[in-house]
This record gives sequence, C-alpha cells and structure tokens, in this order.
Amino acid sequence: MPRPQAVTIELAGIRLIDADSGQPVRLAEIGGVQVLVLLRHRHCLPCQQHLVQVHDAADAAGAGAHSAAGARPGLILVGFSPPGPLAAIARHLGWPGLVLSDPDRLLYRRLGVGRAPLWRVYSPGTLATYAAALARGQRLARPTEDTRQLGADAVMVHGVVRRLWQPRTPDDRPQAAGVIAAARAWAG
Repeated sequence: MPRPQAVTIELAGIRLIDADSGQPVRLAEIGGVQVLVLLRHRHCLPCQQHLVQVHDAADAAGAGAHSAAGARPGLILVGFSPPGPLAAIARHLGWPGLVLSDPDRLLYRRLGVGRAPLWRVYSPGTLATYAAALARGQRLARPTEDTRQLGADAVMVHGVVRRLWQPRTPDDRPQAAGVIAAARAWAG
C-alpha cells in the first residue's frame, strides 16, 4: 500500500476536459480541497473498486460531490479515456463528483505517474482480483487503452497538490478512508 507523499505540485497550465459538458477545465482554478482519483484505464477492475471505496468513504465521512468552497472536500475522477466513455463508466459506478478527461496525460506527467512494466501490471494481487471477479460471474470488459499506465490518488488544495499516493501495481491503491481523512485535514 503506497504511503502518502507530502508534495507541493502547482497545477497551473493543466487544462482537462469535463467529461459531461466537453468544456475545458483549468485545475488551478478549482477552489477548495479536492480528492483526485486518477484511473489507470476505464476497464481497470481494481480502479473501479477503488472509486466505489472512495465514494463510500467520502459519504461515511460527510465529504461528497465536488465543491469549490467550504470545508467539505470534493471528489474528482481523472482518466485518459475519451470524455464520453469516461463519463459513462463514472455514471455506472455512481461517482458523485466531477469527471475529467486527460487524453494527453498532462496531469499524470505533472504528478510523475508513469507506466509500469508488465510484471507489475499483472501482479499476483491484480490477477487475484480478476480471478475473484470471474468466479463471481462478473463479465470483464477487454481493455482498449494503455493497460500499463498507473493511477494515483491526490489531495489538491486550491489548485496545488499537497498529498500524493502513487501505487506500484493496479491493486496497490491506498485505503480510501485514509485519502478522505487527509483531504478533511486540509479542509479544516
């Protein structure tokens, strides 16, 4: 499980696409405290499970939908998928917050979130996650995007990332409650 890194990463100049409206969004202009969840790719089962866990942890802690002001941390999903398919998976998973597409992976690069070698992508824990899903009868989608891209979690405060979790494998995401607690600590 990745440990949080205390960082100061300015997001000025990073423009992503609102997956619902198709309009550009400047991350540095989003106020308040936000939890950023960067997907590996939209068909990544561990990522989908993590999104649900973050949403549940936010609900349990009283955080929730994206908010530009106030002490309540917002939730922002970022993926490099095209806006339409990314918005569709977010709706399917019940994601309450903003959904942003980063097709050029500008945010991924700014945060130092790279690609993993195949042996880390197909780690024992990741394979076990998929095997358990198949055993439950879950139908798995074939990925159509870069499966080696890693994801991340971050706490952004007024357009500056202050905490960053960088998993080494797809199933190595931080505890959702810990990410929400870190965001709430910044929110005051």
